[in-house]
Amino acid sequence: MFTEVHTDFILNPLMDVLADGIHACTSLPVGVENSALGEYFMQSLFLRITGAQEQKLKCICWAMATNDYRYRYDLLNVKQYGECSEYKHKKGIYVDLCNLIQGLDSKFAPIDVLTDLPITEERESEIRSRWEHEIDDGRRKEAEHIIAEKTKKGETLDQEDKDEILNNLLRKVYPEKEWRERLFKEKKVQFVNDIVQRLTAVVEHSPLTAWNYREYMFFKEHWQDVVNDKQLILSNNEFLGAGLQMFYKQLVFEQRNRIAHNTASYLKDIPTLDTLADKSYVYKNYFFRFAILLLIDEVFMLMFKRYRELCISRL
Repeated sequence: MFTEVHTDFILNPLMDVLADGIHACTSLPVGVENSALGEYFMQSLFLRITGAQEQKLKCICWAMATNDYRYRYDLLNVKQYGECSEYKHKKGIYVDLCNLIQGLDSKFAPIDVLTDLPITEERESEIRSRWEHEIDDGRRKEAEHIIAEKTKKGETLDQEDKDEILNNLLRKVYPEKEWRERLFKEKKVQFVNDIVQRLTAVVEHSPLTAWNYREYMFFKEHWQDVVNDKQLILSNNEFLGAGLQMFYKQLVFEQRNRIAHNTASYLKDIPTLDTLADKSYVYKNYFFRFAILLLIDEVFMLMFKRYRELCISRL
């Protein structure tokens, strides 16, 4: 029997936690006199989101353990996920979800959770048209190459012959397998872009951006340096690319520990001048951190939805 005890919490987006935090500070003045308060508030909101994600992953683990006794044994006696804060722990839970889903549906591949995402007919038609034009352009270049090769060999081709070569290529059926791959890629791009768009819509006119205007503008211009579709892997053994894993460690995990354990107060855990001068330091702002956390959250919600659906269908 599948337990629904934690389902509402697991499927409640962390975007809502961010929005609640913004609503709580909308009455605060945004002048320079509150800049210190702004940093304190950002730290508190960041911890609230990281904490919610860690608890959500623990709830996912327990939902799986409640439904599968063999997994429960492994979870309690073998696996060591701790606070679920390190990336390797999040990846471990992701792999566990994949394995249990594939135990219920052997044909499942993690990318399937994006394949099912809705897309409007107008948008799909636009993507299809652009893709077909790209295919046709490639075939025209191929026809030019064939004509050039035949001419080099001494063959005489009139315009009718050239048109026939081109038309034969253009009449070929479009490769539908490539179209499905292209549509998936577009959905992956849309998935990541939608997360960032919702994030910016929530924070755009809030005190958060007023207190951190320079950081926010940098985020709007450079978010794809960190969060992009190429860094969303969704394989059986990995869900984030190496670059995003590195950013998670540097931007999220290290900051989470620094704030949660207040290391700056007793370990002099503050950035050195060399660190401040480093080109990568500009990425260490909360908007990038929020984007990474929200992306991870959306992936786990999609995976858990599929797991829940399969479990319920077996009842």
